[in-house]
Amino acid sequence: MKNKLILFPLTKDSFKGSNFLKSLVFILFSMIIFTADVFGSGGNIMHIYRWRNDDGSESAATWKAAENTVATVSAANTNFRLRIAHSAVNFDPGSPGGYSLQYSIDQIDWTTITTDRTTNAFALSPTTYFNDGDATTNQLFTLDFTPWYCISSSEPSPAPVSTTAGNELEWCLQATTNAIAGTPYYFRTINANSAVTYDVIASLYFGITTWDGSESSDWNTPGNWSSNAVPTSADDILIPNSVSNYPTLTAAGACNNITMQSGASLLGNAFLTVSGAATVDRAIPGTSHAWHFLSSPVATQAISPAFTTDPPNSYDFFAWYEPTGIWVNFKNTTTAPTWTTANGNTNFTTCKGYLVEYTGTGLTKQFTGSLNSGSKTLTISKAGSGTYAGYNLAGNPYPSAIDWKAASGWTRTALVSSGGGYDISIWNDADGQYGSYNSASLSDNGSHNVTRYIAVGQGFMVKAALLKNVDFPNPPLFIAMNDAVRVHNTQPYLKSTEAIANILRLNVTGEVNTWSDEIIIEFGHQTADGGAEKMFSFYETAPSLYTVKPEGNYSIDFRGEPGAVTIPVSFKAGADGNYTITASQLESFTSSAAITLEDLKLAKTQNLMQNPVYAFSATATDAEARFLLHFGGTFSVDDHGNRQPFNIYASGSSVYIANHSGVMLKGEVIVYNMIGQPMLRQPLGENALTKISLSGCTGYYLVKVLTGENVYSVKIFIN
Repeated sequence: MKNKLILFPLTKDSFKGSNFLKSLVFILFSMIIFTADVFGSGGNIMHIYRWRNDDGSESAATWKAAENTVATVSAANTNFRLRIAHSAVNFDPGSPGGYSLQYSIDQIDWTTITTDRTTNAFALSPTTYFNDGDATTNQLFTLDFTPWYCISSSEPSPAPVSTTAGNELEWCLQATTNAIAGTPYYFRTINANSAVTYDVIASLYFGITTWDGSESSDWNTPGNWSSNAVPTSADDILIPNSVSNYPTLTAAGACNNITMQSGASLLGNAFLTVSGAATVDRAIPGTSHAWHFLSSPVATQAISPAFTTDPPNSYDFFAWYEPTGIWVNFKNTTTAPTWTTANGNTNFTTCKGYLVEYTGTGLTKQFTGSLNSGSKTLTISKAGSGTYAGYNLAGNPYPSAIDWKAASGWTRTALVSSGGGYDISIWNDADGQYGSYNSASLSDNGSHNVTRYIAVGQGFMVKAALLKNVDFPNPPLFIAMNDAVRVHNTQPYLKSTEAIANILRLNVTGEVNTWSDEIIIEFGHQTADGGAEKMFSFYETAPSLYTVKPEGNYSIDFRGEPGAVTIPVSFKAGADGNYTITASQLESFTSSAAITLEDLKLAKTQNLMQNPVYAFSATATDAEARFLLHFGGTFSVDDHGNRQPFNIYASGSSVYIANHSGVMLKGEVIVYNMIGQPMLRQPLGENALTKISLSGCTGYYLVKVLTGENVYSVKIFIN
C-alpha cells in the first residue's frame, strides 16, 4: 500500500521503556472489548451524579448544576445535597452495610464521609426534608429503576439486599471548617460487598467565586461572577465548562487561585495577575486504558507525580521520537533512545504533545503553573526515514482552543503543504482511528470529530517538510503560533458543513468490533490536489477507508469544481466480517447529481443518492483497491435547463455511462477511434451505471449513446 502510515508500530522496539507484554495484552483485549448498555452488562457502576440544594424533598429540591457537572459551595456549615445513580445489574450489595460516600483531593487517598467533623472536610448533616432510609424516586434514570434510600446522618440498617435495575441515592452534606477554600474535591461511592466501577467521579469546588458569564465574556463585568463583583487578588475563582460565555480579559485583572474545569476557556490571560496557583483540569474520557494525546497549557509542568500513577504498570506516558520513528516511555531510563533523549527533561515541553493511557475511568488530571500566553515555538524534525519520517506530535500550549484555520498567527512553512493547507491528525480512541483536518478545507469539520479548533490540553500530529535553501542547507524546522490563533471553545463555526455544497462523507462500520473509519470528498477547490493524508489506525483489526491519488492516500480528498469524475476508494477490513458503508451529506448535492459506488470485487453498483447504505462482507486478506466512487449528473443548481440524461466519462481504462434520468432507457453504446472507425458496440446496460473496459487502448475516443431518436456524444481519453 502506498504511503501507509501506522503511527503505533506493534513491535518491541516501538515501546522503548514500556511493558511490551502489558501493551500487547491490552491491544489484543481492545480488539474484542465493546461498550454495552450499562443496564445489560451487569455490575455496579457509578453512572450519574448531580448536585442539588437542600430546599425541598428528594423529588422536589432544586438542582445546583446539570448532570455530571461540577458545582460550587461557598461556605462551611451549610447544607447541600448530592444525588448519585448506579447502574447496578445482577449484583448483591449485601446486608448489613451498603453504599458509603467518600471524598478526595487527589483521587488517590479517599476518606469516608460520616458525621465526624473533627478532621474531615465534609460531614453528613441532618435535613428537614427527609429521614435516613427514606426511599428515593426516579430523578436521573430514564430506564429500569429500583428505589433506594436517602442518607443524612447514618447508613440505613438493614440495607436493601438486591437489585436488578438502576438505583439512586441522595446524601445531605456540609463542608466543615476543615475544608480548604479554593480546593477542588472529588466524590465517589463504595459498597461493602460489591466493588463499584466509575463512569464518572463527582467534583465540587469549595469557597470559590464562580464565573457564570451571564451577561457577556468581559472579565471585568461584575454581573458575570457569582459574587456579583469582579475578583480581586484575594479571591479564588473557578471557570466552569458549562457556560454560554467564557471570560476574556482586555484590561488588567487579578485573582488568588484560578481553577479551570476541563473544557473551559480563557482568553487574554496575559492581563491576569495570579497571586496563587493556576490549575487547569483535563478529563481523561473513555474506557480504561484508552489512548489520548495531551499537551500542557501551563509552563514547566512536571510529568510526575501529576501525570503518573502507582503502581507503575497502571499507566503509560509516551513521547514520539521522530528520528527513529518510535514512542519512548517516560519510564525508560536505560534503553536508547531514553526519555531524556526524546524529551530533554521530566517536564512537559511547551507546544509538544504526548500519548498517555491510564487504568480506570472517570479520571481527571490537573496542570498547575503559570498559564501560557504570547508567542510559542516548537522545534520539529525530519531526521528519520521511511514511513514515519517527518511526523511530529505538537500540542496546544494555551488555556483556550486554537484555530488551525486562523487567518494570522501561525508560522507553518516547515510543514508539508497539501491542497494549499496543512494537515493535523488527532487520535480518537472511541473510533479506533486518527481524525484529520486540513486548514484549506472549505468546511470546519474534519474526520472522526476533529475540527479546525484544537481543544485545551490537546496534542496533534503534524508533518515536517524537508526545506531546501542554497545559502543555508540545513535550516531549523519549527512550528510557531501566537495569541492571534486563540479562540473560545464556543466560537461558532464560520460555515456549517451543511451550508457548503458538494461535500460527501462515507463512513464504514463493521460487526466485528466497534471501530469505524470515514472519508470526506470535498469539491470546490482550485485543483484536485491534496487534502488530509490518511493516517492508519494502530489497532490492526480496525477497518480502514481511504481514497487513492498519485501522491498518496487520503482521508479528506480535495477535488476541483464539481463534474464527472471517478475516485478510487480503498478498503482494508482488518478482520473478517460484515461491513456497512453509509453515505451522508448527500443533501449538499443537487437532486440530479449521480453518485454511484462500484464494488469491484462483486462487480456491482449502487446509486447512493437513492440508497445511501451499502452492506458487504470482506476479509483481512482482500485486495484493498475494492471500490470506485463515480460522480456524474448535474451539480450546479443553475443547470436545470437542458440536462442530458447521461453522463459519459472515462476513468483509467474504462468508459462509464451514468444514467441519472431516474428511468430505464434502452439504447446502444458505440465507441469510435479518432478516424471514425467503430471499435466497440454494445447494448446500453439496464443498471444506472454502464461500464465498458478498453484495457490496452490508450488514446482519445468518441463515445456515442443512441436511444431511439436521440444521440449523445462525448470525447474521452483512456489511460
